[in-house]
Amino acid sequence: MYSIGSQECLKNAEKLLDDAKILMVAKSFGVAQSLSVTALEEVGKAIILELADLNYVDKEIFERSMKEHLPKKVIIQTIEKGLLLPDKIDRRGGACRINKDELFSLTEKLRKDVRSLETKRQDGLYVQIRIEDGTVEKSPLNLNKNDVEQFMEVVAKSIEFGKRLCEFFNDYKSPDSKINVRNNLWMFSNKSGFSIQWDEA
Repeated sequence: MYSIGSQECLKNAEKLLDDAKILMVAKSFGVAQSLSVTALEEVGKAIILELADLNYVDKEIFERSMKEHLPKKVIIQTIEKGLLLPDKIDRRGGACRINKDELFSLTEKLRKDVRSLETKRQDGLYVQIRIEDGTVEKSPLNLNKNDVEQFMEVVAKSIEFGKRLCEFFNDYKSPDSKINVRNNLWMFSNKSGFSIQWDEA
């Protein structure tokens, strides 16, 4: 049901990153960085839509992720870091859905990473002034080009990872599917450069 929306999110993520590349040429590094964070969130949204189709996301989390940035950031990083075990994806029938408690637990584990992404978004858009003396603490105009380019490379890799992951989920929806999601994701993670280490549950 949600696959059309998922594919649209992935296309938008690619478009946002393409726009960020144009901004890099124009030396607008700050906005390019902020757009790249948004692209990453769109990948997270696409994955959540596919998980919702498989009945692995509680309705409350699904609805929240369509309105807020946090769940999208958490889910994409959770999967990339291997914290959302594939055995939870492999089981059918929704026995291991992502609920409010699990999202909270994952958010706590990834607090530093999630905060870092939001900081990148803010740093790319806003000048921060020190209240005590009025000096400029941070400015999008002073972002380092190489740092932004490196971040954009990470986002590009996440988009490719998200596309492949959504393909797996789509194939997995078929009642006749014999796809082993765990093995396929493990193989792709090695090729994509994500060092996913999944524990046996």
